[in-house]
Amino acid sequence: MGDKPPASGGIGRYHLGEPLGGGPTGEVFRAKVYGVAGYERQYALKRFHPALVGDPATAEILAAAARSYATVTHPHVARLHEYGVAQGQSFVAVELVNGLDAARLVSTHISIGEPLPRGALVAMLVQIARAVGYVHARGNAHLGICPTNVILAVDGEPKITDFGLLRARLGIRPVEDPSMRARLPYLAPEQLELAAGTAATDVFQLAALAYELLTGDRAFGGRSSDEIAQAIGGSPPVAGELTGPLWDALAPAFAREPSGRYANGGGFADALEAAGRRLGLAGGRTELAAAVKRAQSHSSDVSAGNASGALSFPLPAPPLTSPGISLASLAAADKANRPSPRTTLASLSVPPPRPPPLPADRDVARGSTQAVPVAPVSASSPVVPAPASAPASAPVPGTTTLTSGAAPPPPRGRAPSPPPSVQSVAVQPNLAQRTAKTRTRAKRVSLPPQRLSELPPPPIDLPLALTAPLAARRTRWPIVVLVLAVLGAGGYLVYDQLF
Repeated sequence: MGDKPPASGGIGRYHLGEPLGGGPTGEVFRAKVYGVAGYERQYALKRFHPALVGDPATAEILAAAARSYATVTHPHVARLHEYGVAQGQSFVAVELVNGLDAARLVSTHISIGEPLPRGALVAMLVQIARAVGYVHARGNAHLGICPTNVILAVDGEPKITDFGLLRARLGIRPVEDPSMRARLPYLAPEQLELAAGTAATDVFQLAALAYELLTGDRAFGGRSSDEIAQAIGGSPPVAGELTGPLWDALAPAFAREPSGRYANGGGFADALEAAGRRLGLAGGRTELAAAVKRAQSHSSDVSAGNASGALSFPLPAPPLTSPGISLASLAAADKANRPSPRTTLASLSVPPPRPPPLPADRDVARGSTQAVPVAPVSASSPVVPAPASAPASAPVPGTTTLTSGAAPPPPRGRAPSPPPSVQSVAVQPNLAQRTAKTRTRAKRVSLPPQRLSELPPPPIDLPLALTAPLAARRTRWPIVVLVLAVLGAGGYLVYDQLF
């Protein structure tokens, strides 16, 4: 089995994707057909309006046009693959052309200030006219030629689509049909009078298409449908820039009566090609392919780059903002509604707490050093305390000053050590190292060989939490010895009772 199709709406075996556009006869969607072994193929599916297929006479006109269209096989005609009815909806599946329609291609290049080479446009119009002439030779007619029905593929090859389908919309006067407003400037005079269309009708429409692509202006304009209809039924358009051979080729195609025009699309193609040759216009497929790529890269509408041959005119895009709301205000509101970032310790500019100073015997390390004088002390020398009224010098941050005083009595059974004269104690100002163990810090003192307990006692203004560990170390060992003695005696008594 093939890949599982996407869970989206569809018509019959066609799974519909995004809409590509719409026109007087229906809406166009990108559609996919899935098969076995991962097979899939894309089409441009036009779903006809229910109002058309609801009328039996109009439905028969659509069916006849689809049958005629399916017989056309030409390299410059987007082929119709299927006309069907499924789930109460009528549709046609047409070849999907990857490119841009002629209207968007020309308007994009005019907007960017790079008009298409006139020689490339003439070459494209000649190919389209010959494709229409091929259909005329088989007794059929298009009757709905307009810029959005001419698609330029990415390789520069033009293709025309939607053959004969507009005939079903011409049951009433086009001026009175609002859905025909976009197609009205490209209709022939006889179509406005509800006369049957012929090959000469397509020639008039080809001339209107060529005039717009070569000049950038519509051949017949107006502010309303009535004004456009009057312009079509009146005199031919002004030549403007199309002087010389090009206008000579177009002028007969704008004749008011069908008999005054070229007989079919082939005759119009021959006249237009001869005019381009006399003018020496250069350009062709290579220039058209480059133009399509430039327009696709410039266009902001991505879906327009994959426009189908069944596309009549693009659907209007919704407004970016509602009336009265600017993009700047929307951006400001979006910024205000954003959640505030999480507050962490790293984001707070709060200085860390400064721990209290430690004595020299508790925090000594390598690094910056400061000389700390220690007064000589002997057993016979008197103790001279510092006067209470003497001003104390301001302490230096990160250092500890030891004050001289009476030396502690030596341990029992041991002679006193010779007093030092002046010693240098290395003091580390880094506060982060003050969390190390006391035993490790005591080894960093640069003192002569003497016990830590022989150092002068710390000043009486030091916090008790800093001096308590030293006192606890001196009084802990008698308790440990007493506990061991009790345990040993108890063990001996148990052993003596057992053995």
